[in-house]
Amino acid sequence: MELKSVKKKYKALNFAAGCSREVIQRGADMLGRTLDDLISDTILAMRTLEKPQAE
Repeated sequence: MELKSVKKKYKALNFAAGCSREVIQRGADMLGRTLDDLISDTILAMRTLEKPQAE
């Protein structure tokens, strides 16, 4: 998943329909981040979680 594809899907109302885009934007603003930075960081965090943990 890449930022460009998430931003394209983000515009569609049926994508993440249960999430408030207003709340997401407000959270980014509160963190002093752009929406793009917030989405990129979230994608990176999700990738990190997908990797198997070494024992």
